[in-house]
Amino acid sequence: MMSNDMLTICREYYKRREIFSRGSEYFFPSWDSDDSLSQYQVGCYLRDAWKCANPKVNSAQLPNIRVYDLRHRFASAALMRWLDADQPLSVKLPYLRTYMGHNSMSETAYYIHLLPENLVKSAEIDWAAFDEMIPEVVAWEE
Repeated sequence: MMSNDMLTICREYYKRREIFSRGSEYFFPSWDSDDSLSQYQVGCYLRDAWKCANPKVNSAQLPNIRVYDLRHRFASAALMRWLDADQPLSVKLPYLRTYMGHNSMSETAYYIHLLPENLVKSAEIDWAAFDEMIPEVVAWEE
């Protein structure tokens, strides 16, 4: 899933990559092998692009960015958008699972912890039932 402008950029890249991809099956082929770019290479390219996108900021002052940070931001933004639109997370999480390429729902459910203060917005969660299920712990008196 991506925005229309990003889709346009990716389609244009796909046409141009045929010049150097030598028929590779990978969207980001390695230049020196028949494999894909390594995670390290993609990270380096991302950091270089980050620096180029912020030319007025000293590169030492820029926050460190990783590819994982982009995935993390995508997941949290999708969850926030769905919560703000009062859409049920139980219905939407399978979509997020597919977008993220996860093998199990537990991998996707990990992202729910990003939004604890926003979960109270979800009508699906019966907070009173939680209070009954998990009793409050009272500290022992000495």
